[in-house]
Amino acid sequence: LTVGSFTGGAGFAPSTKLGKFFVIGWTFTVLLLTSAYTANLATVLIVEGKDSSSVKSLVDAVQGGLKICVPEGTIYEQILRRRQPGARIIPVSRGLKTQPLRDKTCAGMVEGEDAWDIWRGTAGANPGCSLDVVGTPMVRMDGSFV
Repeated sequence: LTVGSFTGGAGFAPSTKLGKFFVIGWTFTVLLLTSAYTANLATVLIVEGKDSSSVKSLVDAVQGGLKICVPEGTIYEQILRRRQPGARIIPVSRGLKTQPLRDKTCAGMVEGEDAWDIWRGTAGANPGCSLDVVGTPMVRMDGSFV
């Protein structure tokens, strides 16, 4: 009955007024359900725009004159100042986590892999999982507690 109503290929032809009313009602119901499904599917398939960075490495950021946040007083700040003397470095409190990136104070941030591994999946530091590592590590370091 349903497919036949839309294709016109069904041999069902009600002869009573109640039967004809039922067919029209059922066909309209199927039309509404199909429309609702199509609209819902369209909203699911729409991908929202996402900010993406044109910076592909630390060198790109330095050459572009972009501000780079670094946890203040850390070895990362010392290494960055020594290796990239022209960098526009913004020392930030480590307690802010990734807030300077999210409020656009900096175009990028130098941070240790250990901290990033913890922050990566947290809503406070990486809401919507929108931040990720770009480029290669500046330096590899190991540490121990003695």
